Amino acid sequence: MQKLKNDRIKFLDLQFTGLTGRFHHTTMASNMFHEEDFEDGLPKLDGSSIRGFTEIHESDLILRPDPSTYATIPWIEKDSTARLICDILTGGSERNPFPRDPRGIATKAAKYVREKGYESSFWGPEVEFFVFDKLEVNTMTPYHGQSYRITSREAPWSTEGVGYVLRLKEGYLPSAPGDTLMDYRNECVDVLSNDFGIICDTHHHEVATAGQCEIDIRYDTLVNAADSVQSYKYIVKNIAKKYDTAIVAPTTNSYRRLVPGYEAPVYIAWSRGNRSAIIRIPAHYKGRKFAAMKRIEFRAPDPSCNPYFAFSAIVAAGLDGIMKKKPLGNAVDEDIFKMSPQRRRELGVKQLPASLREAYEALDSDRSFLKPIFGDDAIDSIIEHEIKEHNEVAVRPHPHEFSMYADV
Repeated sequence: MQKLKNDRIKFLDLQFTGLTGRFHHTTMASNMFHEEDFEDGLPKLDGSSIRGFTEIHESDLILRPDPSTYATIPWIEKDSTARLICDILTGGSERNPFPRDPRGIATKAAKYVREKGYESSFWGPEVEFFVFDKLEVNTMTPYHGQSYRITSREAPWSTEGVGYVLRLKEGYLPSAPGDTLMDYRNECVDVLSNDFGIICDTHHHEVATAGQCEIDIRYDTLVNAADSVQSYKYIVKNIAKKYDTAIVAPTTNSYRRLVPGYEAPVYIAWSRGNRSAIIRIPAHYKGRKFAAMKRIEFRAPDPSCNPYFAFSAIVAAGLDGIMKKKPLGNAVDEDIFKMSPQRRRELGVKQLPASLREAYEALDSDRSFLKPIFGDDAIDSIIEHEIKEHNEVAVRPHPHEFSMYADV
């Protein structure tokens, strides 16, 4: 409460995460916020208006702010504003954790780790995203036609004639002037570090052209790391808006990146330093001196995921394997992308789901390992949402189909 006075905060932004991983918020005057609100919460949420939360007859939910997430928002200049990330509670006298609250599920996952004899788990997400100069999308009238148009001064299809475009798949660590976004990323890191207290290791341009960026967050405990990912997305979007650009991260097209020969993994295997495997043990250093840098890199998630759900599911799968002593198998240190199908069969290398439908069907048939953390209610709601997302795309013809089949 003292910080609100010291920072002369006029408004408080109460933020929470929905089932799909999107940040939501409601704003209140700081002089209406009281210290007991950290314990009792605030009756500020209609759960029936948030996709996948509640029906209308059970919609009164409570937002309980976490004081450790306090941060000032520097791009709101007119009225000084701070944010607090909230947990969601059910209404009534008991005010229990809402079973579909992503942050509440992540908190439960951290508790489950401790119950199984581990002090904590640490997470260091590498979140990648695109920054475009302009993005135009037309899908409102699918029966008439659909289109999208990406404008980026560094893309090979750019018509600006700047002379320093990045060719397809040649965007990894280019120097200026090819890398057009260094100043933007510097500002993002400055806000992440100085205003939100999120430590960043490095930032750079990634492999793709048209403004693919990466800012690496230093590892933290499970809930804190998930908070940081949500704050990261919030910050890079708002600073991109300040620069008059549009930012895009993968959503229903997550599985379009899971094809052989690109950066994302397709095959289920583990390896040392092999980026074609889904689990990689980085091999930059060896020896006791570098023990603190040792980590496991799980390469399947993309930035569109809900980090609270993703980290919780990963830790649930890992603990399930440890408790059941499931065999890990031998490391696969060959380029799996170049293997023949016969060679993959010999090594027992299986393939990831190739579509969202395959993924949610697999989740529905193999969910028992999630039960200590996720209730069936939350899992059913996730699957229901993913079915809707899949159908939204499935019922719409792809423009390329016309070039393929118009003359059939």
